[in-house]
Amino acid sequence: MPLAETNCDHNVICQNLVIALRSQLSGKARQIFMGSVKLRLRIANEDMFYYPDVIVASDRRDTDEYCVSFPQVLIEVLSPEIEHFDRREKFSSYTQIESLEEYILVAQDQTEVTVFRRATNWRPEVANQPSQQLRIESFGFAVPLSDIYQL
Repeated sequence: MPLAETNCDHNVICQNLVIALRSQLSGKARQIFMGSVKLRLRIANEDMFYYPDVIVASDRRDTDEYCVSFPQVLIEVLSPEIEHFDRREKFSSYTQIESLEEYILVAQDQTEVTVFRRATNWRPEVANQPSQQLRIESFGFAVPLSDIYQL
């Protein structure tokens, strides 16, 4: 797949996720960010910064307009070049965040969504059929995978 097409798919998948989240969370006390807001983590007395594809936050301790430190949900759309980074380093860093309830990996090149939940000790739950749903249990959200992958 050409790089331009891959980047386009990545952006469209992110947009589809944000549109679904906004439509179901409208009027609720949650903020949804895509791409341009940094995630700030404090690990081993050092600040680390990441740019998750989608952040859902509702913690009142987040007062910085450029950074989120207390996300509820983090979503990464996987690209082949950095998938190992999202699955290993980010997973290890993200699961240390006290406020994080769910970490979600959305494959870009196939229909597959993996959800890691604090409530299940970060065990992966995989959905890979268009008729299945991405479920975010921490705030009662569900969307069919077919809607996420509508390009």
